[in-house]
Amino acid sequence: MTDLIIGQESTGAAVRPAPDLYRAVWRWHFYAGLLVLPFMIPLAITGAFISFITRSTRLFTRT
Repeated sequence: MTDLIIGQESTGAAVRPAPDLYRAVWRWHFYAGLLVLPFMIPLAITGAFISFITRSTRLFTRT
């Protein structure tokens, strides 16, 4: 069964964004990732280190 919407024509094809806009968005996304990567790696390493030290300190010390 097909649903009809009054006032709109059904072409059967999905609306796609312009290829140039799509490529531009992905290009900006790529460059943003390269810009953020040097900050995220040290943050991830130090966060994992702090988490490990905190857990091991709680495990091996009596409070």
